[in-house]
Order: sequence, then structure tokens, then C-alpha cells
Amino acid sequence: MSTVKQKILDAGSNLCLDEVITTTCPFCMQDWLSAGKPATWAPSKSLSVKRVTAGLVYICFRATCSSKPGLLASGPVRLRHSTKEFIPKRYTGDLETLSEEVWERYIRQYDIPYEYVLQQGWKFAPAEQRIYKLLYNYEGYPIGEEVKSVIKGVKPKTILYRHVDSPMLHYPLGQPREGPLILVEDIMSATKISLVSRAAALIGTNITKPMVHQLLRNGDNNVILMLDPDAVQKAVTLKRRWQHLFGNFSVKLLSKEEGDPKDLDLETIKKLPLEKTKKLESEYGKVTS
Repeated sequence: MSTVKQKILDAGSNLCLDEVITTTCPFCMQDWLSAGKPATWAPSKSLSVKRVTAGLVYICFRATCSSKPGLLASGPVRLRHSTKEFIPKRYTGDLETLSEEVWERYIRQYDIPYEYVLQQGWKFAPAEQRIYKLLYNYEGYPIGEEVKSVIKGVKPKTILYRHVDSPMLHYPLGQPREGPLILVEDIMSATKISLVSRAAALIGTNITKPMVHQLLRNGDNNVILMLDPDAVQKAVTLKRRWQHLFGNFSVKLLSKEEGDPKDLDLETIKKLPLEKTKKLESEYGKVTS
């Protein structure tokens, strides 16, 4: 066995079943040394190693890497002793078709057509006065539900139900299939953007390792993270942490005048993928992208 593959086996020797790590890619290091570059150089953690029943699955996300995804047979599978069993949760309250009156009052202001809202499977829970929204994965299968109150002061404002034990990345139905993926925080913003561009909702402001792997498996290698100006430090942290895994990872911070992504007009959204993302330092005077 080659030294390179042995390093992968060593890196994944303590992994439990379905556990994933990222580590320095030995293929990239070998390519670097073969080119006569300094041995002190070390590539960033671009190699993903996952423990499966048959062994270790590995893939390097660096575009210049000479390796191809592969599988290495290894020792007996170790199971997690403290694995918490996932229990699917679903909303059990009464639902009715979301009326034009409710759409007029709470959704029309964002210029999302009533028919498009119905296409997404949105409904209304009259007893709780909450708008019910289905969450879909990349293939269009339901993975969860969100029920959000339309009454001020109600706690919790939003309740999330999970159908599956997978990252809650929501892809609105009926959106374009080509072009960069615009990542936003909430379902309403993703739905608005999906009228003219590809979009997905993080259901929050964080991007986790499982989310990154899900994005890459979906083929989303060109990503624009769109946040409001108050999230500048968060945006920089996320870009520094994950940009090396993507072909392109841009950040678009909206101004206070622009508001949230759901407040943008459709013509502005159409132009977003064509804009060159400026350095955050030049715009906000704090840090660079």
C-alpha cells in the first residue's frame, strides 16, 4: 500500500461508523513536493474521510488535487456508544388552505405570488394563528416543517419539526436549476429569491460541517452567502472556515437600506450573481473576506 493511502487509514483509524472528518490531503502534499515546493508547506484541510461499513471513503475538494474519490478497506467497524436515536417529529395541529386574506396580510408585501405560495405547500393553522411551511431537500422531498406565529409576542415565534436526521437545508420548489446558489437565513427569503434565482435557506445563520457535505453532494460548488450588515463577523468566520471546499464561496452583505433578502425587488436579485463580491474590509472597515 502506498504511503499516501496509509496516511488516510491512519487519519481515519479512530472513526466510528458514519463519522466524518476533514484532514490535510496527502495527495495534495505529494503533488506539492513533486513540484519541488518547500516541505514545510501544508495544504488546508481539504480531504474528507468518512467511515462506512466497507472501510474509509475519501474525497479531496481541492480542484487541483490529482486524486479521485476512493474507498479503503480497514479494520472492524466501531459503533458510537452514545449515539442518540433520532425520533422524527411532525406537526399534529389542524391545518387549512392558506387563504388569500392571510396571504394579503402577511406575505404579499414581499411580492411572492399567491399561487407560488400554494405550490410550496404553505398552509395555515387557525387555532394557533401560525403559517405552516414545508421544508424540502435538493430532490424536492419534504424533510421538515416550520410553523411561524403571525401574532406578536407569542413564544416561541417559530417551531421547527424534523422529518429526517439530515441538515435542515431548505430548497424551495420550482426554482431555476442553473447558476450560483444563494444561501439565506430564512424560508421567506429563500422563497422570494427562488422566483428568479437558485436559493436555499439555512434556517439560521450557521453553516455546519454536515451542511457543507450536503451542499457539495448536491453539486452546489458555487455559493453566495447573503446576510444582513449586522452579521459581518459571522459572514467572515463562515467564509474563512469553508471557502476552501468550494469552487467559489462569495459573501453578499445587504445594507440597512436594502433590508432583508425578502425585501429586495426581483430585478436586484437577478443581478446579484453577476456582482463581484467586494472585500468586507473595504465596505465595513473590520476584516477582509
